[in-house]
Amino acid sequence: MITLKEARLKNNLTQGELARQIDSDQYTVANIELGKTKPRKSTKLKIETALNEQIDWNKTLIDGIIRSSKNRKHEND
Repeated sequence: MITLKEARLKNNLTQGELARQIDSDQYTVANIELGKTKPRKSTKLKIETALNEQIDWNKTLIDGIIRSSKNRKHEND
């Protein structure tokens, strides 16, 4: 299984394009990828259906948190 971001990029979609496919917005997709928002089961299903992938939601959360913390570290440098 792969992360949400990996699956989205594999499908050559922007966050906004994926958001439109699942009746959401880019902000929500970005926050899921960054581990700031935990998606509902219904949202997970919509995403997996749109991407035709089984997403590793735990890895998505962990990778997002790591990326967010690295970004904050660079902002403070």
